[in-house]
Amino acid sequence: MINSLKTIAVFGCQLTSRYRQGLCAALNEAAEMYGVNLVYFNALGNIGEKYAQYGKYEFDIIKYIDLKPYDGIIFDGEGYNVEGLAERIIEKLRGAECPVVSITSKVEGFYNIEYDDAFGIRALTEHFIKDHHFTKIGLMAGYLTHEDAKIRLNEFRTVMKENGLPEDGAGLFEGDFWFFKGEQAADYFLSLEERPEAIICSNDYMAISLITAMKKRGVRVPEDIAVSGYDGTVEGQDFLPHLSSVTRERAIIADKAISLIMDISEERDTGHDLFVRPKLILAQSCGCEKLDYVDEAEKVNQLYAMNRDMNGYLTDMESCMLRLNKVTNVDMLDDILNNYFDNFGEFSSFFLMSHTDKCGRYSHDSDYVSPVGRFSPIIWIDKEGKYQRNSDVFGGSRLVPEVSSERRISITS
Repeated sequence: MINSLKTIAVFGCQLTSRYRQGLCAALNEAAEMYGVNLVYFNALGNIGEKYAQYGKYEFDIIKYIDLKPYDGIIFDGEGYNVEGLAERIIEKLRGAECPVVSITSKVEGFYNIEYDDAFGIRALTEHFIKDHHFTKIGLMAGYLTHEDAKIRLNEFRTVMKENGLPEDGAGLFEGDFWFFKGEQAADYFLSLEERPEAIICSNDYMAISLITAMKKRGVRVPEDIAVSGYDGTVEGQDFLPHLSSVTRERAIIADKAISLIMDISEERDTGHDLFVRPKLILAQSCGCEKLDYVDEAEKVNQLYAMNRDMNGYLTDMESCMLRLNKVTNVDMLDDILNNYFDNFGEFSSFFLMSHTDKCGRYSHDSDYVSPVGRFSPIIWIDKEGKYQRNSDVFGGSRLVPEVSSERRISITS
């Protein structure tokens, strides 16, 4: 065990992306409040559009993760982008002896915290109809094979019909939940015989791409066409105009997930699955707020400061990459990462584990045969001296090193 505090494992994919960082930050805050440790098992998934092989490697490591040390597990299944990986992890988690809480997708047999997606799109649509008195409202949906896109489209149609308006509004465009379809969407909506008064986008990223394309075509938002996003992302609130949207209520979801695990572990009545409803963000893109120039000027200053820091990090990373190209043994790798470690993120410790075969040979050795569920740290960076290095080779139950402090910790694997 890491220490005497309860320890909760979090399984997710691309947790370092800006979108999912908000969820991790909320989980860390809730863990601090409840006094528990968090161990993140983060899958990187597919890297880029063309290189998918790395994501397939992650199938191999799952069976070596030991779930016995954990008092609870939180499963964030929404972000996995390697086909079959989420299902493989669900299968693994079904064997856990501790409670498992799914927070972004309903999984039979798990405790579930469900986000009321339909309520969010209903709130946005009714806001445009009842508060702005729009009757010509378009929808930029996500790709319609995605479950979230289906839910949001169906609810949009329901609300429009309830208010005596055409089910598909002033036009329906299938987007991509990303930034690539904004130009096509703008051309579609602007080519309609009756131009929409407002367009609801099924997430903030598509709203940003659509508004950017509208600006190029001389269309003002919200003066000419009001636009909303969905999800309440950081990008959406930084973008100009700030997006009207709905929140994902990450703080509430994180609090409910950890408190539910604590209740179950202490045999308190937990009831059934929990539901979280989004809240409206009424901002500039629908006309509910005006631009605060003083506030925006300060954000520009902060952005320049972030860019200066980022340029410094990139310079160090380039230097690190050049040195890594000359690495011929593990000792050289350890020395390089120790020198550049501080500029790669807010970590106090970093460990790189390597598989060993039955003869103790590392997976990077030319004579290595096959994994047997044993590991050894080939890189050990512990700036604060918090972790105990008691043995060179160990099983999956000790994949996360033991910590000597009783202080609450957060670990990413």
